[in-house]
Order: sequence, then structure tokens, then C-alpha cells
Amino acid sequence: MLKHTDELKRFLKENSRILLSLKEESYKIQTQRSLQHLFCKVFADNHMQKLYMIVLEYAASCEKACPGSGVVLLKKFAEENDVDCKPIKFKKDLVDKLESLNLSQKTHALLIEVLGFCDKQTKIKVKKSSGQKTYIELLNNYFFKTKNLLRSKKSLLEKDAKTLIIDGYIENVSELHHIFQHFSVHEPSTPFIIFCRGMSDDVLNTISVNNLRGSLNCFPVKVDFDLEGMNMLVDIAVVCDSDVISCTKGDLISSVQIQHLKAIKEFSLVTDGVLIKNDASSKRVEIHIKNLQKKCEETQTDDVNDLLHKRIASLSSNCIEISIPDDINYYSLSKELDEGIRLITAVINGDYNLDKTVDLFHKKLVRRLDETTVCNLY
Repeated sequence: MLKHTDELKRFLKENSRILLSLKEESYKIQTQRSLQHLFCKVFADNHMQKLYMIVLEYAASCEKACPGSGVVLLKKFAEENDVDCKPIKFKKDLVDKLESLNLSQKTHALLIEVLGFCDKQTKIKVKKSSGQKTYIELLNNYFFKTKNLLRSKKSLLEKDAKTLIIDGYIENVSELHHIFQHFSVHEPSTPFIIFCRGMSDDVLNTISVNNLRGSLNCFPVKVDFDLEGMNMLVDIAVVCDSDVISCTKGDLISSVQIQHLKAIKEFSLVTDGVLIKNDASSKRVEIHIKNLQKKCEETQTDDVNDLLHKRIASLSSNCIEISIPDDINYYSLSKELDEGIRLITAVINGDYNLDKTVDLFHKKLVRRLDETTVCNLY
């Protein structure tokens, strides 16, 4: 095992310096960056391959904990002398670090521009542009982590949508009958989104059938009743300038007045949640954030503080979208942008602690390899 370890260290010393490599896959040549390149190596010796996969497992976990730390961990394991663990405290340090990543000029220019608009609450997303142009868009969207209950009903952008926010599980179609009846007769093309704790298959099937028929344009969305989702409906109601229908207040879904359904400027369902834009609620949101910040100052519990900060982040409507063409360079460019965005986000949020992260995972890796050696001996 010691022989294999020494051989692996020699291999990593030679290859951990490689920042870019090419891989031909499905008749397409793709650019691979650092760890991606190393993951493609396969050793003929089974023991060597097993050892290598253990090392890469910890490198991947380390990289997930702190951007850029995966390769640094491999260099430390290989006993290299030029391991760079300098702290990043200022934006100037961050600019220097971005330059050292060996990114393309296009990616570097995009990231530097994004950096100028970032703060702790900024959400940065990469998407495919509709044309051949690359551009950055600043959006005043609120983001909430939710689940689209109808996979067949996706939304890129819906404008002037009505909202219904229900703190409960919708079991029967009869509860929403008068709402479905109104929209199918009077507003069949008007999009309306229902936030709730879940729906029965019968209710979802009714919505799906009527959506396909064109008599409804309904988007059912689930907000989990967990620690993060417990108060999310209240925050969504503030953003939508609406109220939560709740049985604890004596409300009945069947008694909801159609004229009381508020309209929002626009929303879109994305992979991991919903983006809402509603300028009319900005004052109410501002007051709500101040109340949450006051609660943060008053509470002494770390877990509660973390949840309050997450709520404040969702209510901070600063979002940056980087749109890039869906061409032959999309894969490479998106990977570069992802690497840079992860670094920027970690530094600005105070989550970038390279030296401590590498030390922690290096100790875990050495311990795991020692255990593996003992198992092989016996």
C-alpha cells in the first residue's frame, strides 16, 4: 500500500498543475478543468485505482466545501511545496484570484463585471440565451425554494398572474371548484399560481386536464412544511402583497373571494423554485425585512438566526443572470463561469476559508487511508 501511495503522489505532482485538458466525448471535444481532468484517469492496478478513488472522493468533498480547495488538497497530499492558501479578504484579492484561475478572456471579463454588482444577498445564475449574444441582466426578482407539482406545466415567464396562498393540503377538488369555475369561464388565459403544502392526485389531475384543454392556466406549487418552509408562505404573501389562507385563522378555501386574489407583475418557475417580480409590494417587503432583522438581533439561538438570514436572503430581490449562446463553446464557458461564481459567492458571503478546509479534509483523508491500510493487512 505504501508503494501505491508513493506512486500516486508522484502522479499527482505531475498532473495537479494541469488546469485545462481536452476530452473527446460523443464526437465533441470538451474542455476539462483541473479536477475534471483528474477524474478521467483510470489505473490498470485495482489497488491503485481504489486508492486513487478514495483520494478523489475527499478532493471532491473538499471542493464542495470551499471553491478551489480540491486541487489544493491533492497538492498537499502529494507533498508539494507551492501550495497557495492565501486568504481572500478584499475585492482586490478576489480579482487577483480570478486572474490566477486561467479562465478565458471572455469569462474573466463577465465575472469582473458581475463582481461589481454583487453583495451578500445576490443570486447569480447562468442560462442559455435565446440568440447568439452574451449578456448580463440585473433582475429584481425574489427567489423561493419550492416544488412545481406539475412537471408538464413549466413556466419561463408569466406576466400579470393571480396568486392564491394556502397554508394547508388541498384534498378535494370541491375546495377550489369556485376558483376553477371563475377562471375557466371568465379568465381562461390568465395565469394563476397556487402556493400550498401539497395537493391530492385528484386535484392535480383536474388541474392538468383543464390546463391541457386550455380552460385553465394554473401553476400548483408546493412549499414544504419543514424548518425553512414553515414561514415561507408568509414571506411569499408579503412579496405578492397578499394574505395567507389558513385554517388556524378560521379561513376556508371554499370561501375565498375571487376579487381578493392579488396580481403580481410576473413569475417564472425554475428548476429549484420560483422567481417572483412584484414592484407593488416593495414597501411592504422593506418593512418585513426590517422586522426580521430586528428578530435576528434579539435571538440568541444560532439555528434560528440562520433561518432568519435565509428568509432575508429570499426577500432581497437582487439577482444576476448571465446569458450565453447555446453553441459549441457553451459547455466550456458554463463550467468556467460556474467555477468563478462559486468563488465569488463564497468570498462575499464569508464562506471562503481555504487553509482550514484543506487541513480538515487532509486529516480525514490520511485517517481514511490508514484505516484502508489496516483493513488490507488483515
